Amino acid sequence: MTQRRNPRSPSFLGITLIILGVLLLLDELGMLDAFEVLQTFWPVLLILLGLKMIFFPKEKSIERPVTARGPSEPPPVQAEEQEHYVYQNRVIGEIRRKIRAQHFVGARYSVTMGDIDLDCREMTLSPGQRTLFLSVVFGDIRVRLPEKVPYLVRASVSAGEVEVGQEHGSGLFVQRTLKSPDFDGATTRLIIVATVVFGEITIW
Repeated sequence: MTQRRNPRSPSFLGITLIILGVLLLLDELGMLDAFEVLQTFWPVLLILLGLKMIFFPKEKSIERPVTARGPSEPPPVQAEEQEHYVYQNRVIGEIRRKIRAQHFVGARYSVTMGDIDLDCREMTLSPGQRTLFLSVVFGDIRVRLPEKVPYLVRASVSAGEVEVGQEHGSGLFVQRTLKSPDFDGATTRLIIVATVVFGEITIW
């Protein structure tokens, strides 16, 4: 059984992105200070989120099959690996993990309001190219990179700061990449895709 979306249920993330986009546009036009508005009125988002959870509860799915993917979706997972692929979503709170997997096949962690904090230093991979997807709407992402795994990091924030290795940037729509010296020639390697709408990304 696949998950069915209630057509009457509004997308909280979509509405949030629209509001953020309007604020940033008005900021660029000099009509208001987007950061000041967000700093003052962010509790309203908690109220809207609570109303959504009460009046538009998300239907639970019994099974989450792997289907055709878009450019931002995780790669297909073999049937024997499917039980080891990690999906974890939080609306409010923190995802904090120390990943010691000896045969990491991939994962997707996402938080609407909160942080993701991962320590991947002891991670090793199953053969092939593996992907770790991290996404936060309001909050921060912090990742300790694996010590013995070739990696490529792609990090982007819509509004906030990014620090990836020695690369740093702040402001609107900031993107940074970091690649280990042995990544290009490796057949077993890790790609980390980290995205934050409003907040910070720190990967080292």
